[in-house]
Amino acid sequence: MECQKKIRIYNLQTLDRMEILLGKGIYKSFNELANAALDIGVDMLYTRIFEPSEYSGGADKASNSDKLSADKLNAIITGQDEMSVNIAIVKSLLQILYSIWVSRNSGAAVSQEEIDCGLICDMPKFLKEVESDLIKAVRRRV
Repeated sequence: MECQKKIRIYNLQTLDRMEILLGKGIYKSFNELANAALDIGVDMLYTRIFEPSEYSGGADKASNSDKLSADKLNAIITGQDEMSVNIAIVKSLLQILYSIWVSRNSGAAVSQEEIDCGLICDMPKFLKEVESDLIKAVRRRV
């Protein structure tokens, strides 16, 4: 087996990283760095090609990563659901306040029972239209 080989590095990012590593003084020479990189990379490549059962252990790591990502996504969805509930409550409270304001300005009486039972929960007509249009737009995107 021949001990000396020449290589061309086509990936500029790889070349930049090699220069950084050499600049840090971790490796004494380009040859030492290249041998360390080849030891790591060739071993991984060999395992991937000739020992796929061992390489599939990497798939387990990926599935753990996927599970972690799924857990984060579920946490985001749960938070979004909670926020949606809180927004709906605030919306209802504002609709009640709007209904009370309209009733009082028109001279009508509003009873506590009507407020407590949610019987008065109006929204201005133009806002109903805006809400309807926005909901339709969101559903079209999904």
